Amino acid sequence: LRVLAEELSRREDPAISTNPENGKVRNLYPVRQEIARWLGEMGPRAVTAVPALEAALHEEDDPQLRFDAAVALHKIRRDVKAAIPILVDLLERHGYYLYGDPAAALGEMGEEAAPAVPALIAALKRDYFAETAYQHPTAHRDDESGRRLLTPRRQAVTALGRIGKPALAAIDALKDALEDADPVVRKEATEALRRISNP
Repeated sequence: LRVLAEELSRREDPAISTNPENGKVRNLYPVRQEIARWLGEMGPRAVTAVPALEAALHEEDDPQLRFDAAVALHKIRRDVKAAIPILVDLLERHGYYLYGDPAAALGEMGEEAAPAVPALIAALKRDYFAETAYQHPTAHRDDESGRRLLTPRRQAVTALGRIGKPALAAIDALKDALEDADPVVRKEATEALRRISNP
């Protein structure tokens, strides 16, 4: 654990190289991101690595590491206060570029993720295709790039359902989602409304 925490704290990834074409540094293997995931899978046994994970939350130049660290902290000590603001920020700024989805991670927290409800509503309402000027000839945009852009809204509506009654403010957005062009969003909106509305 000590070695893993030390490697996580390294600002320079040992597996990097310089692209000879443009001189930019690129990751060949995201060692620190993998370490954060391993620590998360260890759960409470990795509590001694918490300071290194907390430091990783603030590395603005590595959104993936911030995501992995936030998820790991929640798994290790159920730390929603540290994780939720980071996950909300990542959802708003990097939602469809990450390995793993901030909205899904928030959904895993259930009712504890209530402070994230406004951000999840906003994600459900966003048109990620329009924002990226994505063009695809099929209605459901079911190639790899299309699925990546569909994921944040699908996970947002699912997360709202998992949060349950504390997501009451999402009722109107979920009702609108019943008419969504994406069949997965329609299905999950129906389930979310059932979870939130049932006594």
